[in-house]
Amino acid sequence: MNKVRLPVIITLLAFATALGLREATHFVERVRPLTLAVVRPSVEVPPVERALRPNYPYSVIPGGAYSAAELRYSIAKDPVVRDHYAGFDFRSARLVTLTNDRFQYVSFRLKNKVYWTHSKIRIPKGEILLTDGVHFARTRCGNRLCDTTQTETTAAEPPLQALSLPPFSFQLLLNHEISLDPTPALGDLAQTVPDLPFDLPRVAPYLPPAPPMAAAIAENWLPVNAILPPSPIWTGYPPTAPPVVTTPVSKPIPTLEALPTTITKITEVPEPGSSSIYLFLVTFAVSLWLITRWMRDDTKSEDHATEDGN
Repeated sequence: MNKVRLPVIITLLAFATALGLREATHFVERVRPLTLAVVRPSVEVPPVERALRPNYPYSVIPGGAYSAAELRYSIAKDPVVRDHYAGFDFRSARLVTLTNDRFQYVSFRLKNKVYWTHSKIRIPKGEILLTDGVHFARTRCGNRLCDTTQTETTAAEPPLQALSLPPFSFQLLLNHEISLDPTPALGDLAQTVPDLPFDLPRVAPYLPPAPPMAAAIAENWLPVNAILPPSPIWTGYPPTAPPVVTTPVSKPIPTLEALPTTITKITEVPEPGSSSIYLFLVTFAVSLWLITRWMRDDTKSEDHATEDGN
């Protein structure tokens, strides 16, 4: 009996030890703080997620904030975001990637109020976060993370599954678990504009100088804010009468009827008709008859010469 019970006892002790180690590991992960030791610098955000702007449920920033510029834009336009990020140094905000799982208290938004979860939820390895070096927030929803319990909680807390959805995929859209934000924040365009430590001077628009005569007349006869016409010719400077404005008269453009008709008519060469062909045939026949006659006369003269020689 002792030999039979010993393996069972050893197996139960091994199972209890493994279970205890697993729970101890989870406990250590839950109480371990989220610091810069478990993140690495990152600027890579999936282009699809950046372009479509998935809107996760209970997001503090609808559509998320994927850069320091977008975080500043959201803080400037949304007072709820401004109050929630009161202690966050957004001027030092940067992107980092989580290298290990961490359990954190997560903020969430109900209408125009931000609350915190009663318990910690898992932030998975590989998620991109925003940090100022001390505080952390999720880029995909703008929900902030914290190691300690917060007092701003509510009994209407949503289920933790809705706050810990997996990374963006089209399956989440098909299942209606997330939506797309109709008004995305400023993205890469805002990041390309640097923050200058000084204000640029304002340059007045360039106005061409007015002619001397026009300036003198305007000073005496026109109000201070009057706008002079662009191309008048001022003639005279009477002391008691308003200036006379004359505009140059352009010469009339001659019409087609007024143009001289000097085009000579070109006579066309007629094509050869049937009468020309008949004339050619008659001439050819007469010529052939004459040549034949001359050949006969030459033959007869040769025959007579031969007979006289004999």
